[in-house]
Amino acid sequence: MGRLIVVAGFVLFLSSSTLADVIRLKDGSVLEGEVLEQSTTSVRVKTRFGTVDLARTRIDRIEKKASPVEEYQRQLAGLEPGDVEGLYQLALFCQGKGLRSQQHEVLEKVLSVDPQHEGAHLGLGHIRYQGEWFDQKSLKDHQRREAREKKAQGLVLDNGVWMPEAEAMAARGMVLHEGDWVPEKDLHLAGITRDFPEAMGVPVLTRSSPHFLLHRVEEEDGEGVLRIWEKACQELIDAAELDKAVQAKLSRTPIDVFVLTRPSQVTTFIDSGFVDRYRPDRSALPHYRSSSNFTLVRPKPLIVISLDPSHRSTHERRVNLNGWVLTNMAQILLGKVRGQDGLPGWVEAGYAHYLEEKFNEGRTLTLLQYPDQGEAAPWVEGWESYSQWETQLADSAVRHELPGIDALMGLRVSELTAPDLAKSWSLVRFLIERHPRKFFQFVLGAGIADESGDIASFEETFLEVFGIDSLKEIQTDWHLRQNQSRPSRRR
Repeated sequence: MGRLIVVAGFVLFLSSSTLADVIRLKDGSVLEGEVLEQSTTSVRVKTRFGTVDLARTRIDRIEKKASPVEEYQRQLAGLEPGDVEGLYQLALFCQGKGLRSQQHEVLEKVLSVDPQHEGAHLGLGHIRYQGEWFDQKSLKDHQRREAREKKAQGLVLDNGVWMPEAEAMAARGMVLHEGDWVPEKDLHLAGITRDFPEAMGVPVLTRSSPHFLLHRVEEEDGEGVLRIWEKACQELIDAAELDKAVQAKLSRTPIDVFVLTRPSQVTTFIDSGFVDRYRPDRSALPHYRSSSNFTLVRPKPLIVISLDPSHRSTHERRVNLNGWVLTNMAQILLGKVRGQDGLPGWVEAGYAHYLEEKFNEGRTLTLLQYPDQGEAAPWVEGWESYSQWETQLADSAVRHELPGIDALMGLRVSELTAPDLAKSWSLVRFLIERHPRKFFQFVLGAGIADESGDIASFEETFLEVFGIDSLKEIQTDWHLRQNQSRPSRRR
């Protein structure tokens, strides 16, 4: 027998979808159930928790109440056949009362009038797929038929989208090799391991990380520098809040870094034809031949560095290597993320030096050099290290002589002087420290057409992203930051 819970002075509902009697007790409590038996001395009541016997002396009165089923029938009789909203509300009533079969019956009536009624479909457990509604069984049947048809057309399912197999595999970083799909990175690495010794006359030792392949002609620990480069990549991923698709794009084609031991090996690297696998601009090859270091951004990223023979210690070589790679990887990373080049020079240069100064601890200053420059940006006395840059920029008189942000917006990297580079570095550092999300939002959108095909100017994009009316606002904030900072003691 169930236990009766009575709280004096309160109304207690112990209801069931089939119980229709209300027993009001003299102490003010109320019990809802179904009267099974009555005698002159007691009343037997079935509640949702069990059956109880109540003494007649405790009962004030017994009221008959319409059951949920009776209420459902009453409401249904009062509705017009085409009253979609009324029928849907009745279905919700049935759901609340546990009348499952009646609920489904009413929802079917709703769909007979409005076949696309979302609430009715969801109430019946239907699933929307490609604009159509299905129950689970019919959806599985439909998808099996669809899969057979799509596969017969040579398509494969990739992230919920049917597409040509070659397109899907390319998106995963796979290439077709001798009839099998293999990771492009593995095939690329196998080609280097096979061809480099023949082209260069020396073996190659490779270490890999998610975004880099480090190739050396001499054995030397590369894990340390790879960790530094990956840390710089991760900062970009986090600060720019890159989605998984863009992150996959970054890792799909790793940056090849070749570390050579003397400048003559750079010439061999080019003359042997080994560099051709990176599809360089042929007109730039004479310039690369005369350089000890060079970088290719597109179509395949490549950084080549010949370590300075005068750097005999492992520490010196690592510092030199980090400086060159961190400075040059910036343009590669930004180009990959954006899908195109064309940023203002101060952004490219500033971000390059930001990475070098932060992740090489200010121990080098590698002035940028691009093929169209011919020479690196000129060294200027007093502007030859990051500590000197900070000292110079701490002087308000020096700062006010430098171009404003509006003037920098129109300059290419090749047009920036060493003082311009210093300001670019300081501006980018300031923006990443204070407004990282907005800075990278600007980087990702600057110079790229919107849905209408229009391309806003760099200045217009900057103002819109930062929510300001004038570039002078950022210029002023930067000046204030410089006034508060102290020159670094790093050399």
